[in-house]
This record gives sequence, C-alpha cells and structure tokens, in this order.
Amino acid sequence: MAHRATPIAGAPTLRAILSDRLDRWRRQRALRERRAHFSAMADLDPRILDDIGLTLADIEWGEALPLEVNAALEVRRRKGRQPI
Repeated sequence: MAHRATPIAGAPTLRAILSDRLDRWRRQRALRERRAHFSAMADLDPRILDDIGLTLADIEWGEALPLEVNAALEVRRRKGRQPI
C-alpha cells in the first residue's frame, strides 16, 4: 500500500508553487526583453539619437539602472528635468 502524505493546512500546493515560479520567470523574461529593446538604441546613429532628443550617454545611464526599472521612462523623466 502506497503512503500518501496528508496536505498541511495553509501550505501551498505543488501546482501553486510551480505557477508562481512560472509567473516570476515570465516577468523576468519580459523585463529582459524590454531592456534589450531599450539597449538597441545604443546602435543608432548619433544623429538619429539627437533627433529624438537622446545621447549615447542617456542610453548608457538607462542601461545601468536595475532591470526592474523601466529605463525608457526614467531617461524621459531625467531629460524632462534638464534645461534644453
């Protein structure tokens, strides 16, 4: 006769644990993808960056931010505070 463990009240199920892990993995993948799109701007010609109001230094500054921070939004905020 096989032994079956009795679930502990309030303990997460294996399905819940795996679902949580999968959600976190998807979130991390989305963050890395978003940052890769932002970082791709570093390959643009400096004249194009100038046309959109950015410099390579802005892109590098944004790339140094933690992955959880939306670099595009932070660069926009930072540029908005600087006199033109």
